[in-house]
Amino acid sequence: MRPSTITETSFKLLTQWQHCACLDNSIILFDQVNSLPIPREARRLNFFFLGLCTQGSVSYTLDTKPINIGPGDAIVIADNHVVSNYQASDDLQGMGFIISMQFYSEVVRSVSDLSASFYFGRNKSVVHLKPDEQQAFKNYFRIIARKIRNTKSEFLPNLVGALLLALFYDLNKLIFRTCDEYDDHQPTRADAIFADFIKLVESHCHSQRRVKWYADQMNLTSKYLSELIKSVSKHTANEWIDKFVMRELCVLLKNTTKSIKEISDEMHFPNQSFLGKYFKDHTGLSPTAYRRT
Repeated sequence: MRPSTITETSFKLLTQWQHCACLDNSIILFDQVNSLPIPREARRLNFFFLGLCTQGSVSYTLDTKPINIGPGDAIVIADNHVVSNYQASDDLQGMGFIISMQFYSEVVRSVSDLSASFYFGRNKSVVHLKPDEQQAFKNYFRIIARKIRNTKSEFLPNLVGALLLALFYDLNKLIFRTCDEYDDHQPTRADAIFADFIKLVESHCHSQRRVKWYADQMNLTSKYLSELIKSVSKHTANEWIDKFVMRELCVLLKNTTKSIKEISDEMHFPNQSFLGKYFKDHTGLSPTAYRRT
């Protein structure tokens, strides 16, 4: 039975988990994966998740897309994604970071080079690390965990933030290596604008589907924004907007019992028929038929 709404996973609730190193309401480090309090029903994340599988396997659904993880795979999941159908092997081992979005924003703000991480965490989510890269991840984890457990200083959040930023830079290099579209690419101001656009779309796609609205929020012209998004991502601004709208529609159809009319109202479509045509144009299926698949 699907719930009527998708519950948001609480970062604050996770800070009460015993098997972790925790810094206030900023960051949680865990290395006992099988004891993580992961619900079986669909949950929308309100934090940034970064993990490494060292043994065993995990499968889950991310925004209705099946994901399979094995040893050496690093997982990046940004906020607002919906995770469901989680299953893990009995021998699963790994480690990772659960980072509040406030702390994440404080760490990466004004660092335009890191826009790739934001892009990746919303679109690909898994990258396989080489043995030396896995070791580097483990080293960062152990250093940060040790600092949180053993350091008593008012500057601890700044210290942890600096170490986390170094990890993000290393992760960014791996992302550029992994994504064909980023081969030999040096991060630019355009990448930062693209990341800002993606964040805006993700936050407002429920109600705003016009490029002009997003351009106005960013103090850019629609033409300039459209050209920049196409040059950076090889997809148009409208295609990105449609991608996030469709992602949300699919999540609502698969993970809630809301009626098509309720979903239409929530997503600010003029009416149920308009939503049906929009959905069928993108999937070839009616919303009802998709829900039955």
